[in-house]
Amino acid sequence: MTTAALTANAQEYYMNQPTVNACQGAFLDSNGNGGPYGDNENFTSVICPDGTGPAISLQWVIFNLSSAGVSPNDQMSIYDGDNTSAPLIGTWVAGDNPGIISASFANPTGCLTVVFTSNGTGTGDFAANITCFQPCEPPTAVATFGSAIPLLACQGEEITFNASASTAASGFNIEQYIWEFADGTVDSTSGEVVTHAFTDPAEYVVQVTVVDDNDCASVNVVDLQVLVSTTPLFTGTTGDTTICQGDSLPLVSDPTAVTWSALPESNLGGGLFLPDLQGVPFNTSITFTNFDPGQTLTDPTDLLSVCATMEHSYMGDLVIQISCPNGQTTVFHQQGGGGTYIGVPVDDESETPGTCWEYCWSPTATNGTWIENAGATIPAGTYESVQPFSNLIGCPLMANGPLPLLTSSQSITVTSAIGRSHSIRTSSPASQYTRQCSGKQPTLLHGRART
Repeated sequence: MTTAALTANAQEYYMNQPTVNACQGAFLDSNGNGGPYGDNENFTSVICPDGTGPAISLQWVIFNLSSAGVSPNDQMSIYDGDNTSAPLIGTWVAGDNPGIISASFANPTGCLTVVFTSNGTGTGDFAANITCFQPCEPPTAVATFGSAIPLLACQGEEITFNASASTAASGFNIEQYIWEFADGTVDSTSGEVVTHAFTDPAEYVVQVTVVDDNDCASVNVVDLQVLVSTTPLFTGTTGDTTICQGDSLPLVSDPTAVTWSALPESNLGGGLFLPDLQGVPFNTSITFTNFDPGQTLTDPTDLLSVCATMEHSYMGDLVIQISCPNGQTTVFHQQGGGGTYIGVPVDDESETPGTCWEYCWSPTATNGTWIENAGATIPAGTYESVQPFSNLIGCPLMANGPLPLLTSSQSITVTSAIGRSHSIRTSSPASQYTRQCSGKQPTLLHGRART
C-alpha cells in the first residue's frame, strides 16, 4: 500500500461538515488533525468538486479506526454519488484502509458521500487528501480484416487489419492502437490500419487495445481468428522420367495435405489494462466453440482450473468470480486479505505495470483460499475458491463465458492501469484443420483431448 502524507498547508474540511466543495484540501475526522474523533458519532459528509475539476478522489493517508467495544464497531462507508442512495463503493473498519477512492465515470455528480459512525468505546483518527480528476470511461475497440472469421491465409501472406471503427467516450479521441498478433509481435505505432504476415502454420487470435487521450484503455476483447495453412507434400506427384525432345510430358499432381493440430487454448492475448473504476465490474468473455451444441458441465472436476496472470497492490479490494452465460456464478475471491500483494506490483504513481504471477483456482485444490494464505505477498499457485465449483454444474459450454473481476469496495492501486491476463484450461476437444492454399476450404477435424 502507498504511504503518503497530507498536502502541506491544505485547506481543512471535517467529517462533521454536511457538505464540502473542493478540489484540493485535507478531509479530517471531526476533531481535526490534532486529536481523535469522539464516541457515538454519526456523521454524513458529501464531498463534491468546486468547479475546477469534474470528479472527486480521496487518498486516505491516515485511517486508524477503533475496534474496541461491542458490535457494531467504528466504521466508514463511501458511496459513489451525492447521497446514500448512490452505489456503495465499500465499508471499512479497523485494520482496513480505503487507499484511493474515486468517483466513477458512471457518477454524473462527481461527488462522494462519506458516512462515519463510532460506537461508545474507543476512538481513532483518519485523514485524506482531496483532489479532482477526469474519470476514465474506457473506449471501445472494434476491428475487422475484411473477411469472415476465421480468415484463411497462406504462410507469408499479408493481411490488413482495420480498427478505424473504434470509438472513444464523448469528448475524447483515440490516440493509440496496440495490436497483438499472437506470434510474439506487438505493434503500437502503426495506427488504426496495419498489415501483418504470419510465417508459420497455426491458429492466431489477433487482438487490439485502443487508448484515448484521457489515458483510458479499452477493456472489451476483440478476437480476430486467422488460420495459416501448412505446406502440402508433393511426394505423390508422378510422371515419365525419360522422354524425347519435343514429346509431351503428362504430369499427375497428387499433393498430400498436411494437418495442423493443437489443443484448444482460450486466452485474452497479452496483458489487459484493468481500470480503477471502484464498484464497477470489469467483465471479459472467453468464447468456446469446440463443444457439442447443448453440452453442459456435469462434473465440476472437468473444469480443471481457472487461471489469471496478474499483479495488484491490495488484495482486500478485489472480488473475482466466474459467470456462465445462463447466469450461474461462483466466487473465487471475496475481498479480504487487506494489503497483501498479488504478484510484484509497482506500488507508486508509475504507469508501468509490475511483475505478474499466475494464480489459479481449482475444484481439487487443497491449500485454502486467497484469504487463508494472505500475508505480505500471496505466492503464485493454485487455490481453493470461496464458493464451490459445483455452482457451475449445468453451465453451457458452447457459449461466451464472462469472467468478471470487480474492485467492489475500493481500489488503492495508484497506477492508472494494471497489466493482467487470463487463461482457461478445460476438458475439451482438440482443434485441427487442413488447408491447401488453392481456394479450397479447410477441413475441420475434432477429437477429444484433455489438457
